[in-house]
Amino acid sequence: MTMFRLSLAASDCDRACLEGLVTQYLAALDAHDPSQLPLAPTARFTENTVPLIVGDGFWQTIDKGSQSGNYRLTLADPQSGQVVHFGAAKENGHGVLFGVRLKHNDRRLTEIEQFVARRGPGMIGVFDDPPAFDAAWMTPMPPEQRSTRTELARIANLYFDAIEQDDGDLVPLWDECTRVENAFSTAPMPASGNRPAMSIRESFSSGMFNYIGEIQPRRILLIDEERGVVLGQFMFQHPGNIYAEAFKEQYKDPNSVIVYPNTIAVFEAFKVRGGRIANITAQMISAPYRQPPGWPVEGK
Repeated sequence: MTMFRLSLAASDCDRACLEGLVTQYLAALDAHDPSQLPLAPTARFTENTVPLIVGDGFWQTIDKGSQSGNYRLTLADPQSGQVVHFGAAKENGHGVLFGVRLKHNDRRLTEIEQFVARRGPGMIGVFDDPPAFDAAWMTPMPPEQRSTRTELARIANLYFDAIEQDDGDLVPLWDECTRVENAFSTAPMPASGNRPAMSIRESFSSGMFNYIGEIQPRRILLIDEERGVVLGQFMFQHPGNIYAEAFKEQYKDPNSVIVYPNTIAVFEAFKVRGGRIANITAQMISAPYRQPPGWPVEGK
């Protein structure tokens, strides 16, 4: 199993401090004014895996005052000096979802990694008035049900191993585990046509995701120990030449992600309770096949 080391940095910036950095960032983004940010001289910024100058991209197109609604989640990792925020906004009048990872050194931003998920061919999501996150994401995990940082990272990797190997038994999951992608519920899967209802474990073991060639690179980024959450950025590689019987109807759609080479890049978070995944949430974008993640990969 591939594992990636967490870069741990001593930090005097606690959860409240990290959440304050998010508040500053969102205000500057809304104002289209990166000069409001406490940027380090070497600060690096990517949007949808592409290196940009801070202030370019979504900074230019987000509608001022449009960050509203209940779709908000902030995850904090004081030990590594990182925080991630998921939110929703409008861009030239159209609903979008966005996620941003901030890393600081002495409360000055050194890394900004931003995703903006938009409507597009083959892309699922609820982009207008997305529903609120399940309360479990905001709830601290009782100490007796928490996993170690190392174990949380290992469990996240096992999830992707299970997809690659068509074996749901590889990953510890609660039977009722939920998954939400771009604010759209994708698991448990309801019955559809001749396909029975399936849990995440059952869907993996069915082989229905065989069209995914591999999930690499994998970057474990943030551990929110208080809430029992691990988050990373992962690249789903779709070579386009693996027949997926479970999705045969999608071959009629030229925009389906199974019919041509492409990569789906995701910010994905796992809530782990008692050593098993209880909730999953992700924001995802479509990218050219084998698009690099835009950041170094530990161990590579």
